[in-house]
Amino acid sequence: MCCCAFPLRAQPLQLPLLRTAREQEAQSIGADVSPASPSRFTCQPLRRLVGSHDLMQCSRTTPDGPKLAIALLFPWWQRWWAWFGYALLVAGLSWAYVRYRMLQLDEQHAQLKRQLEADQLRQIDELRSHFFANITHDFRTPLSLILSPVGTLINELDHTPYRDRLRLIDRSARQLLGLINQLMDLDRLDADLLSLSLLRGRPDEVVGAVIDTFKELAEQDNVRLTYEPELTDAYWFDSEKLERIVSILLANAFKFTTSTPQKRGQVTVRLQNRAGSPPSGIQLIVTDNGFGISPDHVSQLLHRVHQADKVASKAETGIGLALVKELVDLYSGTIRVESQVGNGTTVWVDLPLQPAADNQITTNATEATSLTPAMPDEGLPDARLLLVEDNDDMAEFILQSLPDTYDVYRAVDGVEGLEQARQLLPELIISDVMMPRMDGFALCDQLKSDPLTNHIPILLLTAKTTLTNRMQGLHAGADDYLGKPFHVPELLARINNLLTTQRRLSERVRADLASSESVPPPLHPFLQQLYAVLDQQLDKTNFGVDELADAVHLSRMQLHRKLKSLTNLSTTEFIRSYRLKQAMTLLTGGLSVTQTAYAVGFANPTYFSQRFREQFGNPPSSYVPAAQR
Repeated sequence: MCCCAFPLRAQPLQLPLLRTAREQEAQSIGADVSPASPSRFTCQPLRRLVGSHDLMQCSRTTPDGPKLAIALLFPWWQRWWAWFGYALLVAGLSWAYVRYRMLQLDEQHAQLKRQLEADQLRQIDELRSHFFANITHDFRTPLSLILSPVGTLINELDHTPYRDRLRLIDRSARQLLGLINQLMDLDRLDADLLSLSLLRGRPDEVVGAVIDTFKELAEQDNVRLTYEPELTDAYWFDSEKLERIVSILLANAFKFTTSTPQKRGQVTVRLQNRAGSPPSGIQLIVTDNGFGISPDHVSQLLHRVHQADKVASKAETGIGLALVKELVDLYSGTIRVESQVGNGTTVWVDLPLQPAADNQITTNATEATSLTPAMPDEGLPDARLLLVEDNDDMAEFILQSLPDTYDVYRAVDGVEGLEQARQLLPELIISDVMMPRMDGFALCDQLKSDPLTNHIPILLLTAKTTLTNRMQGLHAGADDYLGKPFHVPELLARINNLLTTQRRLSERVRADLASSESVPPPLHPFLQQLYAVLDQQLDKTNFGVDELADAVHLSRMQLHRKLKSLTNLSTTEFIRSYRLKQAMTLLTGGLSVTQTAYAVGFANPTYFSQRFREQFGNPPSSYVPAAQR
């Protein structure tokens, strides 16, 4: 019995003819070993061997035939170690897939978390911005009600014992307003909403104007205030930011400085060119001889809400110097503080400003003044105004401040203001910005997009005084913008200017219609629309007020009020004046008086001649060429 290795197959094994050992030996010596008949073997499983093969027993078909044991081995890809490798491979791929999915889910979760955190921070920033905007508006409105009446009382009671008390109230209210402005600036800086608006001007004039506002405080505190400007060159800079820097530094200098019998307080402001050739900006130096600050606290002065309690209970820097640091960083400048206890403090501020060439246009935006504009006691007569203000106290104060010659109506929000503007068609609208239901910006946009009210000038009176807010209001169509708190003379001056401009427009239109020259281009789109309609219906005698109102989609009363505001003429007077104006062109063109009267819609040539003489001072026949008479 021998053992042979054959691959294991699924079907039963049929072996071919097997030769015996005797036959093989005979064949090796050259004998004929071919059997008389072919022999076949049948195989059947004998037993399964442990490990990797089966043992099969094969025998000749005859019972006494030889037997052969054959071990049938598995293919290599079906061996035990192959299956073990398959299992390891499947386990490894499963682990890799699970690990990949876990990392992918972790990344998605982290990204979602970052997105949620970013959304929450953005919402918090928006809520904070809205909060500061609202609280600033809420603070500015009562401050306006304090500062404006106090300013009026100071002028009226200048030579009375109440003057000093009123000035104390005014100064305290302005100090509170300055703190509110600082808080708003810090919020805008944190939100990256504060930027520089560079204009050409002289920094020495801006600094000098700010120092003038502290002279009264210096006299009251018996502190000598000295200003030493060493430059008069023009630069490109943001005057508002520079004013804020100087104001905060001076306020802190006065806060740290007091006069004693042994030593008088001294505050010195020096403005000079930065070191270098050529100079690359300005250097502002503010020095005082006040309490001074210990070296341990100097490094913390530029942090928010720092208090040098060890020096004096009065010496608080608050957010002022922190705001100065932020504003200086906005200029890409530097700030440095040196102080000694008992010897005062010195602050150096270096601002790298760009010099302005002499041939560049000068901007007067940097010029500051404390002068109060002169204002006539009486306003323009018969002026109809609409005040849109949700605060009752502010509305009452404005109404009391306006001259009695104004006919003033009031609305409590933008929706009511829009309705009253369409009904009343006032000559001027004064509106707040932050109001319920409809704010001032939306109201302004609605009024300027409505053909019925787009001619009415609008003055926005609001606590939202940033450049972005002012530009938003002006883009919405506002004709003027005044921030709170305001001076009553300034408010009256702006109202007077807007009304005067509107009335000059109406005078110009009436003068053009009464002139013997050709009709110039209209000064307002609505007048251009009316001129086009009248030209189409010029020869129709029955075309009157109602037909013109229907053509421009207005009621008879609305058309009358709009024309009264634009031209100070009634609708009938406007139609007749335009017909007579066109008659002048026809007469000089060669038509007779009768033909011209019918051509411009007059049914009676005699009545036409009478009205023509009233408007132009000469009979219509005097304008007909001599050859046509």
